[in-house]
Amino acid sequence: MNARAYGTNPVAFYRGVSGSGDGYRTVAPFDLFGQNVLINDPDLVAEVLAGPSGQRFGKTGLRFFAVIRRMLGSGLFGIDGDQHQRQRRLLYPVLRGDALRPAAGAMSRAAERLREEWTVPPYRTVDVAEAATRTSLELLAEALVGPPLAASVVELGHLFTHAEPTLLRVLKAPVVFPDWLPTPGNRRLGHATAALRNRAADLLRLDEPAPDTVLGRLLARESDRTRILDELVTLVVAGHQSTAAAITFTLYLLAKHPSEARRIAEEATSALNGRAATIDDLPALPRTAMVVAESMRLFPPVWIITRRTIGTQRLGGHSLKPGTTLHICPHTLHRNPAHWPEPDRFMPERFDGTGHRHRFAYAPFGGGPHKCIGNDFALLATAIVIATVAPAVHLHPPAQEVTVSARSFTVPEGGLQLRLAPAPR
Repeated sequence: MNARAYGTNPVAFYRGVSGSGDGYRTVAPFDLFGQNVLINDPDLVAEVLAGPSGQRFGKTGLRFFAVIRRMLGSGLFGIDGDQHQRQRRLLYPVLRGDALRPAAGAMSRAAERLREEWTVPPYRTVDVAEAATRTSLELLAEALVGPPLAASVVELGHLFTHAEPTLLRVLKAPVVFPDWLPTPGNRRLGHATAALRNRAADLLRLDEPAPDTVLGRLLARESDRTRILDELVTLVVAGHQSTAAAITFTLYLLAKHPSEARRIAEEATSALNGRAATIDDLPALPRTAMVVAESMRLFPPVWIITRRTIGTQRLGGHSLKPGTTLHICPHTLHRNPAHWPEPDRFMPERFDGTGHRHRFAYAPFGGGPHKCIGNDFALLATAIVIATVAPAVHLHPPAQEVTVSARSFTVPEGGLQLRLAPAPR
């Protein structure tokens, strides 16, 4: 029964396991192809995620990482231990802080294109999730390799979109067969993976990105092209989808809360005076940052983080057998009422800087040594897109509540149809 519920909608399954209100569970054992524990206690989340990588709780033996490595190779997302630390040291200087300034230009240009598209009459209903995905892929492509080569990275994104349903079917299957066994699922995944990785290899072999791009700086730091290939595929797969999720659900919440949308529009109008937002505008957009943070609390892009016990472990007074799978679902962690009063309510003020909370009570991109290294990129891109678009259009409230679904990242089931209207004058 758990397998059926999990396969239908994993996020809804975790919400059910967690309970709510007085019945909210901070530690929730459940059966799903073995012994599993869902953790919603920030202290225990910190113990699992912030400890030495791969010593007590690791990725080895988990079906998710075993399958995802078929596509991503030894990219940062799927590896552990010393190898993970080495790869993180490679990527960190090109995806953090001032290193993102050239990428921010690509974000501004993509945001301006979306604004222009949405302000061309007649006003109409649009699939916000589709538009956010397209915009995120465009800005990531330009940031990765520069405008002359961006079309090749966009193609990689489309190849992953084509491969994703096959990848998810293999991940959700009752049995994950070894990759050398030629089952129909393995063959389909193998063909899709080969198409994606071969195209990425062609890009690395035939073209030279500008030195101020993300890929250009990586190539200057690393001579191993296989390692660069793995990270390129990982960045394309994870980078645009996490950003798209953040943009999509922020726009959804602004459509549901018109008064907040007006505040954001007024803030952006005052700071930008009709132009696209840039990285230098962010200090003048504090409310926008608060809205984005609260959106990612309610709809975190990363919907699950898993680890496996290495040997017998004690965690929060519980004795866990070797091979127990630990689940950290940010959707449920972010609704712990001890840390988030009125957890289902949209309240950007939670992030006004005046409150104090456990640093692992909020984990839209994970935490500890394995925290998503692209989180700064996603936050920056989302703020730039929201601030650029918000003053230009009005999004009518949706006719019904969105149903959250889980693919590689959090998505709205069936897309997100919202009606555009001219911005109020």
